[in-house]
Amino acid sequence: MGTDGFTGPLGTSEFAALLAEAWGGSAVPDLLRFAWQAQTRARSYDDDRTVAVLWHTRKNVPHAA
Repeated sequence: MGTDGFTGPLGTSEFAALLAEAWGGSAVPDLLRFAWQAQTRARSYDDDRTVAVLWHTRKNVPHAA
């Protein structure tokens, strides 16, 4: 979920490929890396770049009895 300052550039193959590689694996990026990856330098997309991302992992999930 994100504002148009983030989702607009996501329509470009270069930015989408960067995020697919960075966020598509099993590792969750640390906060600073996430912020750097979410920032695009695309022209005309210099407004609000708010994005919310959830990663689902099985790490630290208690097992059912």
